[in-house]
Amino acid sequence: MRGIAPYLIASQNTVPGSGFAYKEFLQSLVNAANLPAGQLAASIVETYKNRYENTDPDTTLAVVKTDGVTTLAENVSSFANTLSNALSSSVVREALEEARKNCGTFNSSNDGGMTSERNESVDLHCFLKQLIEIAPPSVELNLAETIVQQLESDELVTYRYAGANRSDAMGLSIFYPSNRLHFAGAPDVCYYCQYNRSYSIEFVESFQWDEFLYAYSLVGIPPKSQLDATTATRYYFCESEESMCARCSVFHSDILALCE
Repeated sequence: MRGIAPYLIASQNTVPGSGFAYKEFLQSLVNAANLPAGQLAASIVETYKNRYENTDPDTTLAVVKTDGVTTLAENVSSFANTLSNALSSSVVREALEEARKNCGTFNSSNDGGMTSERNESVDLHCFLKQLIEIAPPSVELNLAETIVQQLESDELVTYRYAGANRSDAMGLSIFYPSNRLHFAGAPDVCYYCQYNRSYSIEFVESFQWDEFLYAYSLVGIPPKSQLDATTATRYYFCESEESMCARCSVFHSDILALCE
């Protein structure tokens, strides 16, 4: 959306079926046709809050100023490299697991009527705040602190609402399944493979968060040569385009077309 719209309005959690308070926020535009975009965006969040605050405490909505997203992504990417380089330490891995566990999740998938814990996103601000508190001294946290400051600044998330059950929601989530088994088995993990050109995601192609997740998922996993073919395909799915096709074309028709 960068370069197309100055603001992005989105929910970290699923939007209820009755949707936005269209009548209410559009009235503000009727009343002032030249209403600045930022004020209209704030009105959308405020009317959404008024609709759900007392009936659905899990609702969230935020306004993100798109011209600040690239800097945020660059900082997240650099910090992901820091984390990847520290994964050999069991203390660091335990800190990552604890920080992740201490934050609520958003948008779990629903597979066959059963909610899956594998397709989870976590509030980025909550995760980093938790990690800053418990990470060992060996982890360089300057970038994490910079990202936290960005997320708390009105220059990035200009307006936000979080229901009573989602007080940790600061406006932006990041894909981060709760453990490496869930990551390897996530239905949508194939879109986090750099070889997927069928449904490419810029955050995956140009930045390093996906490399951190993939490296984390392989900690403690034996080399491919010591695994049976099914297990090897499950974990080492992003070693090459061939391995990605073997794992992912089974689940996604768009990737199957790429692999044919």
